[in-house]
Amino acid sequence: MTGFVLLHTLLCAALFWASFCRSVHTSSATRREIRVAIWLQAMASIFAGAAPWLGSYRPTWPALLLLASMVLVQGVTSLLWRGGAPLDFQKRTSP
Repeated sequence: MTGFVLLHTLLCAALFWASFCRSVHTSSATRREIRVAIWLQAMASIFAGAAPWLGSYRPTWPALLLLASMVLVQGVTSLLWRGGAPLDFQKRTSP
């Protein structure tokens, strides 16, 4: 396996961890589309992480760059999730 495969696997694991941490901070008060997006991201990170090990997929530098940017966005925005899902991601109640 190449260094690209190892880096790809580590980035996918980091993206899964970020998704898991986000899902822990959601509840029934969180908008459904946010919960679905988090779930899809977690599933994609699992399948993408396994792809080089189970098939003939070999990551390229543009794919690694895109994956790294996704992990970075999750890391930077995690500060907004410390107290749970941000208010904009919560279901609105009528006044």
